[in-house]
This record gives sequence, C-alpha cells and structure tokens, in this order.
Amino acid sequence: MQRKKMLIAVLAIALLVGAVSAGILTYYGRIESDVTVSQSVFLDDKSYTPPIEEDFGAVGGDVICKYHWLRNTASVPVAVNLVSWGAPEGVTVKYYTMGTSTKWHITPSGGDYDKVEADVTKTDKAGSVEFKVEIVSDNPAGHTYGMGIAISTDISTIGFQVFYQEWQTPYVWYYQAYPWTSELHDLPYLGITATGDRDHKVFTVDIPIGLLGGCGAKYYYAIQFRTNLIGTYPQGLNLWAQTTAGYFASATVGTIPAMPITLEPGQVLPFYICYEFDKAIAPETFTIYTEVRPA
Repeated sequence: MQRKKMLIAVLAIALLVGAVSAGILTYYGRIESDVTVSQSVFLDDKSYTPPIEEDFGAVGGDVICKYHWLRNTASVPVAVNLVSWGAPEGVTVKYYTMGTSTKWHITPSGGDYDKVEADVTKTDKAGSVEFKVEIVSDNPAGHTYGMGIAISTDISTIGFQVFYQEWQTPYVWYYQAYPWTSELHDLPYLGITATGDRDHKVFTVDIPIGLLGGCGAKYYYAIQFRTNLIGTYPQGLNLWAQTTAGYFASATVGTIPAMPITLEPGQVLPFYICYEFDKAIAPETFTIYTEVRPA
C-alpha cells in the first residue's frame, strides 16, 4: 500500500512537471519575409521572357548589324557570355561592344601653328564615334584655337573632313567631302555634330558609324590643329603627302569582346550583333538564336 501511494505521488509530480514544461517558449520572435527577386542583368531593359524577336531580310554578301544593350542592376559585378546558334553554313555571327575609350597625348613640333600640345580621346559610342580634343598648350599664333579631322574607309583615298574655321569669319564648323574644292556644309550634316570654338581649348566631333563603314569596319583618321591650313593632315594616306603636326591612325568600329564579359554594377554596355552572309549563300529561311547566359 505504501509502495502504491509512492507510485501515485511520483506520477503526480511527473504530470505537474509536464504541465509546467508546456509553458516554456521555443523561440522569442519570428520574422516572415516576402521576397520578390529580379534578374540582375537585362537585355534591352527587358525581362528574360518573352524572347526579343527580330525579322529582317538579307542578300548574299550583306553584313547586317543589330543594336542591343546589357544593363547590370546588381550591386556586384556580373559575368555573362553571348552565345548564338542556328546559323547555317554561309552565315557568321559576330559581336561588337561599344563604349570603349582610348586616350593619347600629342606633343608640339614644327612651326608656329604646329606648336600645339593636346590630349585626344576617341570613344566608341552606341551609334557613333566621338573624337575629343583638349588643347593643353597656348597657341602662339594669335591665341585662338581650332582643329580638323579627316576620315577615310580606304587607305588609297580620303573620304571627308570636318573642321572648325577659326582663322576667318564665319567662325563655324564645316563638313567637306574630298577633294577640298567640294562644297562646304555647315554642321550638323549627315548626322555629324561638333562642339567647341576659337576662344576655348576643348573640341568634340561626333561621327555616325555608318560614315565610318559600319560596325566592325576598319577606317583611317587624321587629326590636325593648324586649321588655317585646313586640308593638310599628318602623313599617312597616300594622298596626304604633307607632314604636319597631329595624329594619324586606323581603327575598327567597335571591339570584339573576349568572353565572358564582366559588367560592373550599374553598367550599361551597348553592343551589336552582326550577321555576315557569304556571297554564295543559298536562298532559305532560318532562325538564329542568341542568348545572354550567366558565365
């Protein structure tokens, strides 16, 4: 009987402890987060669905380039690859990124009008190439400033020049096709724009890529500062025999990127997809796909 009473007492204590334990907290608070996730990289500022559709025709020998852009909305760098498939034999797909800048320094040489020291920056923009000239020396010939740039898509000839006439009125920007007896056209002309005047030292000339041969094309350019003798440029092209101060070089519209492409936070990267069609390509209809994939 004593043992039975003791067992009942133990069970009662166990029940009492269980009742107390049921009141102990297992956590002190809870956070419920409703999260909406957005993709980090956008193509043409559009969501990854639905696909972007482009319809166009081509003839054998054509090069068709289509403009697009990538935008990184993430707070960290994101690496991507451009991948295309579906192109039949006779079609080559290439990518050209824009936005690259190249800067160089030109030192003085020669006579009065040649004693110009300048920084020159060439920038491949979305649909044009900008040449920016920042003169960093005083011009001893009257202390007025100007510049000229000549462009060609063929090493054996000259295409046109764009120059600021600072040595006589009217003080304006002109476009002129080669030869230099051709008509002068005030800017803007053919999509070419320019800024800067004779009393300041910063000039810009913005030329549409179509006048440079199009995306991926090679072109030649020469820059000079003796605008009172416009039409003479640094030696380089076959017809440009007179050596004068300035700069002569060749360039390609756009840059073929190495994969993967790394986009910095907030970066917008313009680029072109170019489709090159063989001259002997057979007539047919097909679909070419290009994706922007995480690297």
